[in-house]
Amino acid sequence: MPNSCYTFFQTESADGIDYLFMTEKNRIYTVSFDMSVYASFVDEFQTLLNSGYGMIFSFEPVIPKEKGICYEDQRVCITIVEIIIDFLKNYPDCFIVYQCEDYKEEKFFKKWQNLVNNGEFVKNGIEIEINSNESEYFGFICKGTNPKIKEAVQDVVKFSMALSQKN
Repeated sequence: MPNSCYTFFQTESADGIDYLFMTEKNRIYTVSFDMSVYASFVDEFQTLLNSGYGMIFSFEPVIPKEKGICYEDQRVCITIVEIIIDFLKNYPDCFIVYQCEDYKEEKFFKKWQNLVNNGEFVKNGIEIEINSNESEYFGFICKGTNPKIKEAVQDVVKFSMALSQKN
């Protein structure tokens, strides 16, 4: 089944929820939803961050020389999509907040949006220009039924301005 997701499991951490899975190439991926990532901004952007989890994904290769997320393995993307869906079904009123430092990561979120573009979920993001050669991407994903989407969109714009001023 080349287009199916990898088996994953969920664990709780001090600041949120972690999902783990292993690929055919023995890469162990962790997808974390962490409430502490943007904790210093909660007072300013309450709608987005009071019920927001920063999303972080990484992997540890069994072969230490390997680097970078394997975007070529379509099952990794499919698995992360399934993890996002699972997380939002368990926490329907939260926002998954993401910040990407490169276009490949943002491309993943666009691919995610295409895979689940049925109205059940909403993705809202913005490009933050750091300088003429560098951009970051910031946004959120939530259930389409989240009653605070409009306020969260406003927080994204304000928060992205705050982030661009920090850089």
